[in-house]
This record gives sequence, structure tokens and C-alpha cells, in this order.
Amino acid sequence: KKIKKLSYPKNLITLHLQAPNSKLKEIKSLIEINEYKEVFFTDSEDCEDSCVLRDHCVEHFLSTDSEYFFYVENICLIQHQDTLDNLLSLNKDIVAPRLKEGSKGNFVLLGRVI
Repeated sequence: KKIKKLSYPKNLITLHLQAPNSKLKEIKSLIEINEYKEVFFTDSEDCEDSCVLRDHCVEHFLSTDSEYFFYVENICLIQHQDTLDNLLSLNKDIVAPRLKEGSKGNFVLLGRVI
């Protein structure tokens, strides 16, 4: 649900969602697939090693003409719709979240939780 609220243009986003097959149908019903550049769904039960799946995501990204790669695992919480825009405004080659236990969001940017 939070992905839908991101302010970044959806037509520039390739979305890859991983979840147990039992949840994928529900997730698919929440997303307007045609709004995104590409959408992929992976049954997490098919892939025992999340590192392998992450590597496939990076390989796919490198094979495209995309400029940015934003990877979020299920332990990350995106609270604000401007998260991508705020991260891009840093103009850094690599940015990553600082995970804070118990906070409302865990992408910390410029000293504030976003």
C-alpha cells in the first residue's frame, strides 16, 4: 500500500515484489500494474536464499537503461511518499537506510526520520 503512495513517477519504476504465493494474489489486486514501467512478482517460497534473489534484481537492473536502483526488503518501512525524491536529492552514488528500531519510519535522512 505504501508503494502506491510514493510521489516518484510510477512510469519510471520497475517494481519487483517478492512474497509467499499465498499473498501474491492479494498484492497484485492492490497494484495498478499498468502504471509502472515493469512489474515482476516472485514467490518467496521458490527461492530459499534471499541473497540470490537480490542478486537477480541487481543483474536485471544492470541490463536496463535505468539510472537508479532502490531495493527494499520486508524489514524496511517506508512511511513518507517523498522517500525516493528525498534520497535522490542527496545526489549520492549510493544511499542506504539507517534502520531504527521502534521508529515510525526507518529511512533516516539529514537527521530526521522520513
